[in-house]
Amino acid sequence: MGLDNANNIYLADEFFNTVYRYALPYDTYQVGDVACLPDANGVMFSKGPNTPSTDSLGESVGLAVWENQLVVRDEDLRTKVWNYYQVKPFGADSNHVLPGGFPGRNWLSGAVDDANRLWVAGEHHQISIYQLPLSANNLTPIADFVKLYWVDTGLEVTGPDGVNYVQIDAMAFDHVHRAMYIVDDSHTRIFHIRNYDQFASRLLVDMVIGQQNKTEIRCNQGLNSPNAGTLCNATQIKFDRLGNLFVVDNAYECSGNRRIVVFEADDLANATDLFPNLQARIVFNAPSFNEIGDCAYWTVNKPGSPVSIAFNSRNQMVVGNDGYYGDPAERQLKQLWFYTNPLIKQSPDASIRLHIGTPGDITFDEHDNLLIQDHTWYKVWMINLGCDPVWLSFLPGAITPTLPPCAALCPDFVAPPGVGIEDVMLVASRWRTSCDIPDPDNDPDTPNYAPLYDIDNDCDIDIVDIMRVVVHWGETCS
Repeated sequence: MGLDNANNIYLADEFFNTVYRYALPYDTYQVGDVACLPDANGVMFSKGPNTPSTDSLGESVGLAVWENQLVVRDEDLRTKVWNYYQVKPFGADSNHVLPGGFPGRNWLSGAVDDANRLWVAGEHHQISIYQLPLSANNLTPIADFVKLYWVDTGLEVTGPDGVNYVQIDAMAFDHVHRAMYIVDDSHTRIFHIRNYDQFASRLLVDMVIGQQNKTEIRCNQGLNSPNAGTLCNATQIKFDRLGNLFVVDNAYECSGNRRIVVFEADDLANATDLFPNLQARIVFNAPSFNEIGDCAYWTVNKPGSPVSIAFNSRNQMVVGNDGYYGDPAERQLKQLWFYTNPLIKQSPDASIRLHIGTPGDITFDEHDNLLIQDHTWYKVWMINLGCDPVWLSFLPGAITPTLPPCAALCPDFVAPPGVGIEDVMLVASRWRTSCDIPDPDNDPDTPNYAPLYDIDNDCDIDIVDIMRVVVHWGETCS
């Protein structure tokens, strides 16, 4: 609840999903010994939860970007897709809605493999796989209810009772060593799958992180405190640009080990056993591997309860906090944290002063735009730290970053690095589209006008724009 400068009282009602206003005079009335508020004289939102529509979002976690397509997990088992998200106006309708059920928290941002397939936790927390790009004719998974099997026995991976199936959570693809990693949060372990291309037959779990055998599923392997080889409530996982695995060993509301641990690329590549007892080499948000980390309720100048992570093209890291902060006056501005060199320095160098309720999934796209899902205030933000470094509020002792260049100045739109035919075609495919006629063929799934590709900013894409890309042939943004 709160007061404005006219002394109106505002009271949030979580049951009816609305906010009531009570204006002066407060004519209370008695019910027995209890003084009750008068009837409200204003309601800020219609009673009831988020109404399903193409342009609204509800409380959820999960976001992924692939080329010019943004995929966002929505409330009520929906997932929405925006084409050319970079140039959409505020509040734009989504282009597609994926049917089927999806868990409320579905960490998507690291789970696109090298064949442009998006791996998600589908209905009942089972693996579903979608081929990107998504379109009106391609909204169903190419594989669904995909099971996992142990590489040594060929038996299905289950709970220790041998009956209950495994409910998976976050997934992340290792683009350096080409393997898929999958979190089994309820059993406190992470699976490594080298034969991820064989999802149509059998996916084999050939390595486990966090546990030392198939039957142990307890937090921190049942020990009284964590160590470099244990996990507790691992949620999001993400690979940096060098192939190091970052594990958010924490969940919302300060649960789990309240830390981020890093399993280094060489250790992952050299592991040979099914249960190699891998040891993390770096820890964030905790004094040591053997101690529980800080909690956001009382922590300042760093993320007390990390929930999400993202890496830009220079391997600089952003961490999303869980919505709480030790200084209530700064809470809305201290939810995103920037690390210039996270492999060297494990304390943040700056906060990102964006007003936000609670971070959900976060990711950087190919142009180093940072996309942030706010799962409390139901929106997705896009900012660019290279274009607008003013977002960064540096802390004492900060390492000053060399940020990626502003994407608007570089026509190297997509991989591979270096301006090439793929970048030229992104402009040429929009030939004769304009601000006035953005979609000449009235087909939202074909390339339409987008300011990003209007290089000379004249509201018309023509030969001049193409030539301005060609003159940078072979150049890279870095």
